[in-house]
This record gives sequence, C-alpha cells and structure tokens, in this order.
Amino acid sequence: MKKFALLGYPIKHSLSPLLHNTAFKELNIDANYKLYEILPENFEKEVKKLLKELDGFNITIPFKERILNFLDVIDGEAQKIGASNCACKKNGKWHGYNTDAIGFIKALKEDINPKNLTVFVVGCGGAAKAVSFALAKNNVKKIFLKDIDTQKAGKLKKRIEKFYPQIPVFVAEDFSGIKNSQILINATPVGMKEGEMPVPAEFLHKDLYVFDLIYKKTPLLKEAQKRGLKFQDGLKMLIGQAQESFRIWTGVEPAFEIMLEAVNR
Repeated sequence: MKKFALLGYPIKHSLSPLLHNTAFKELNIDANYKLYEILPENFEKEVKKLLKELDGFNITIPFKERILNFLDVIDGEAQKIGASNCACKKNGKWHGYNTDAIGFIKALKEDINPKNLTVFVVGCGGAAKAVSFALAKNNVKKIFLKDIDTQKAGKLKKRIEKFYPQIPVFVAEDFSGIKNSQILINATPVGMKEGEMPVPAEFLHKDLYVFDLIYKKTPLLKEAQKRGLKFQDGLKMLIGQAQESFRIWTGVEPAFEIMLEAVNR
C-alpha cells in the first residue's frame, strides 16, 4: 500500500484525508492518506523520518517554505513561488511542486477573471505566495500586499517583481488600498475562529469580490454576504490543488465532483 499524508500544524480540521481516501477508493488505488500534525520545533526531526516512510505528501501552514530545504528537486513554478505544498518520491528522489497556485486560479476564474484588475492580498506566507504568483501570471493590473510583518511583504514584493517586472506591486501599510481594488484575498488563518476579521468591515465596498482561502464561511465572508458582495471560500481551491497533487502522485486526476460530493456528504 502506498502511503501519503498532510504535514502541518494545526491540521486536525483538515478535509484532505477525506478527499484523497475517497478518490483512492473510487479509482481502486491501493493507497492511504493520513494527517501528521508536527510541532514547529520538531519539524526537522519528524520530516527526515517521514521522508523514509512516505511515497508522497502535502504540506500546509506553517511549513510550505521550510520544506524546500528537504527536497532534492524543486519544480520550476514552486521554485519561482518559493513555497511547495506537494512532494512526490520519484526514483528515490523527492520532488517538490506547488499545486496551490493551480487550485486557486481555477477556482477564482469560475467567478471572475482577474486580468487587468487590482487585487489586495492579506497575508504573505506560503499560500499568499502561490496566490500572488498565480495572479501575476494571469496579468492583473496591480497587487497590494498586506502583512503584519512588513519585511515579509517586502520580500514577496521583490520576488514577484523579479519574475513579473511588468506588474506593479505595493506593500500596504493599511487597508485603504482595498478601496481601489476589485478583488480582496484573505491568505491568513484569521477567520478560522468566530469573530475574527482579517480586514475591517468598513473597507468592503460594493464593487469588491472577496475570496477567503479558509474553506468555511468565515466572519469575513458573512460580512461580504451581508453587504451583497460576490464571494468564495477556499473549498474549490482545496479540491483543485488536491486533484493536481493526486495526479502528480498517481498519474490519474480524480473527478472534482467525487471530491466535492464527499465533502458535502
């Protein structure tokens, strides 16, 4: 039996085992997918152990950047982004990929084409990197980056400009840039708990589309709904990146509907 997993912290809430194990069963693949919740201080020790045991894995918060140091070959897109959320063992070597970018843009484009639009991204971690690069690749007009760590935002700005010099990128000191944006993206964990808002409600204007990477109706999305705005949570992105990860591991892409049905059930 092939062994796959999700590594991260905290991850007890994750739907990934449900998605992948449903697809393995549906496609008669002898494989299993588990959760490995790893404390940040134990990351190095645990990863070295798991690299010997697993055939492939996903990586989530807060390890999407740290994992790069443990992989042998990093795919061009993941290299550009500077974060990996998917790894696969091939001929004894570990290859790293970024399927977040693919999952995100596929989900976003079902609702809105970001071409020539201004986007405000909250958070500058591993997921935000994937999102920002996917947006730049799809020719957005302008990107605002907001993070409590302005150095982190500055590094991401430089990274995007290196590969997409034609896209203007700004580090936002406050949320005022949302007023001139058509898309708002929350790429932070703020909103997993009730009552948490990554952005003050007064910045949600009538022409704004809101995308929250958290896959439930967060306080931000409830507020967007209350104001009559179009919005999306992170479920379709989660399924999209899972489909691509599954394809990398097995050579077969499971149907979106099968994974969605498993979640709904």
